[in-house]
Amino acid sequence: MALGAAEQELAAARALVDGKRKAEEELSAFYGKVLPVDLVAARRMTYSSLPALARKTNVKYEQRRTSVEELEEDARLGHLSIRMGLACDYESFRDFIYQLERAPEFVIIDDVTLTEGQTGEPLSLTISLSTYFRLRPHGA
Repeated sequence: MALGAAEQELAAARALVDGKRKAEEELSAFYGKVLPVDLVAARRMTYSSLPALARKTNVKYEQRRTSVEELEEDARLGHLSIRMGLACDYESFRDFIYQLERAPEFVIIDDVTLTEGQTGEPLSLTISLSTYFRLRPHGA
């Protein structure tokens, strides 16, 4: 009976170690392949891709503001916030969001505000986005 319990505990411990190893590998791949390497790369990644996506989806790109969150001393990741003003019809808006979510760039949609214009006028859209970037190699 005790032997069976010990074998179960050993199997559970091995599964835990394997799970931890796999999680570390996936996190390393995320840091290495998905996140921009630094703030410059994060800005570069979004600077041209977002206006290009707007053009591609027939969305008028009106304005853009970026800000960088102040970093804590032991932070491993930086946070770049992007706020965009756009104008478009509803179908173009849906296409823009769909394409943004499928894009290879690591951009998170934080908030969307949609304001209906006068009859026949485009919708006004304000979208808040975030991306994160490494502060040290591999987020170490």
